[in-house]
Amino acid sequence: MKDLTLDEYQYYGRQMLVPEFGKSGQVKLKNSTVAIIGAGGLGCPCGLYLGCAGVGTLKIVDFDTVDTSNLHRQIAHTEIGANKAESLAKAIKQRNANVRALPYPVPFAADNASQLLEDVDLVLDCTDSPAIRYLINDICYAKQLPLISAAALRSEGQLSILCYPGGPCYRCLFPHMPAVSQSCSDNGILGPVVGVMGVMQAAEALKFLALGPPQEVSMLIFSLFSPVPWRRIKMKGKRPDCINCGENGPDATKLATYYANVCDTYPVLDPSEEVPASQLENTDVYTIDVRDPVQYEICSLPFSKNVPLSKLEEWMETHPTVGVDSDLYVLCRRGNDSRTATQILRQKGRDRTFNVHGGLEEYSKTDPTFPTY
Repeated sequence: MKDLTLDEYQYYGRQMLVPEFGKSGQVKLKNSTVAIIGAGGLGCPCGLYLGCAGVGTLKIVDFDTVDTSNLHRQIAHTEIGANKAESLAKAIKQRNANVRALPYPVPFAADNASQLLEDVDLVLDCTDSPAIRYLINDICYAKQLPLISAAALRSEGQLSILCYPGGPCYRCLFPHMPAVSQSCSDNGILGPVVGVMGVMQAAEALKFLALGPPQEVSMLIFSLFSPVPWRRIKMKGKRPDCINCGENGPDATKLATYYANVCDTYPVLDPSEEVPASQLENTDVYTIDVRDPVQYEICSLPFSKNVPLSKLEEWMETHPTVGVDSDLYVLCRRGNDSRTATQILRQKGRDRTFNVHGGLEEYSKTDPTFPTY
């Protein structure tokens, strides 16, 4: 095990003064390898703090590139279009040349996940994709790698430590994948909220590497607008019927079914059931926007009516002929929820209903004055 250099004594001196941590904890950090999956809102603060704390090797996996909408919360990035893994690795190296920050600008997928997690001591799930979250969990359990999983959405966050010896996996806590999108791009996020959860992820990683796994199974929950923002909830351990780590071992058939059904949860429409976004120009066709009221308030087409997807059935009761006797256009932000709405309406006999392909983002290409978010 490598000891500290003279420079590192000075760099990490304030950490080593903490009684629970000490020099032994710092040496353990130096000789540890941590994989950070996702270099976004969680990965940026988490990676920066772990790099500055002296974790010897950080493997950073993210194929995505930096977009303007990322900058309010992904604090390591400064260059639009840069790969996120490479950008975060660069930021870490600028702050602490004593650590190795290795970028992997590739998707984390079933065919490369095991290889990406070779020679790793701890895995941090910093993604916002349910499908990838379950994949990370399953690979960690199979390779017996401890996992710290965090998530943040809107004004809330949660964190759990999983897959350590005797501990539960993510599927024990959440057996079923959510049916609706839980990404920041679809639901929104306050920057400091995801930052807080990324920092807590880093803190728990330091504690795990220095002191070992937790003594009890729990979930840390943060809610910004709650009178009591922080709660730690004691959880049950492994589920005997868990399809991943239960008493009968991994159920390959059920796991395969999960991965077969997570690629696209939106219906596929026939081209005849869609219209191009450019057709919204100068149209007098009845148009409904199925986004929620918060998104509709941000920007909308003046001739559209806001009918949130959750209220679609009620709207149909009060508008029995629209889409039957006359054309009906359905749109949303990117043309995904509107696909679902279009399918529902057509199944109800409204055969003159058409999805606006690509939604408002596609429409903005024909009208440069229309805002996107």
